[in-house]
Amino acid sequence: MELKGNNDTIILDDNVKPIYRGGSSEIFRNDGLMVKVFQLVNNKSSSVISEENFDIIKKVKHRNFIDLVEKYHRVPKTSDMVEAYTYHEIEGETFNFLERDTEFCIEQLRELLSLFDILSELGIKIHDASEVNTIVLSDRIVLIDPDFYDYIGTSSNLKDFNRGQFKYLVLSYFFNYNRLVMPSLMFSYKDNDPVEYLAKELKLYKTPLDYIKNNRC
Repeated sequence: MELKGNNDTIILDDNVKPIYRGGSSEIFRNDGLMVKVFQLVNNKSSSVISEENFDIIKKVKHRNFIDLVEKYHRVPKTSDMVEAYTYHEIEGETFNFLERDTEFCIEQLRELLSLFDILSELGIKIHDASEVNTIVLSDRIVLIDPDFYDYIGTSSNLKDFNRGQFKYLVLSYFFNYNRLVMPSLMFSYKDNDPVEYLAKELKLYKTPLDYIKNNRC
């Protein structure tokens, strides 16, 4: 498989197995970078991210955000969709969010909310924000897979929309455990600062998992 970008070319041996295979993409290692390649369906890439969106999102440098590098095509100039892209590998031991200390979780959620607001200021609309699109490390939580983000420019309600996506992300950590969670947590959707709301809910518990175990429906 040959992938061509603006600055270089990547050749992936067809015999090399990906380190991850999802429903629409595969991930490989190549020269110190990770390569995400969108699969072909009926000879067409399953990619949904446009070149314009990628170039804008790539400019976002934040310790809680995936560090994008370059976009690629199998055959250049045949599509305005990014068919593969590279990013810096996210290194470190991974953890379960619910088992981390509450203080760490609240601190990192504040950082993520700040990132969501930065993306809003840049005119980027966030979709598909959920627990499976984050990686919990020892010192931070990294938001990954921006494949469904859209650049829409200035919008008066974009911040509210993206904060709604952030709240969905937070709830996904809890609901992915066993679908049992204190009903009042759902009401964080009405709260202007979801992190402060959550901090009040969790402050008596060492971990979010302790909160769940003590507040099952």
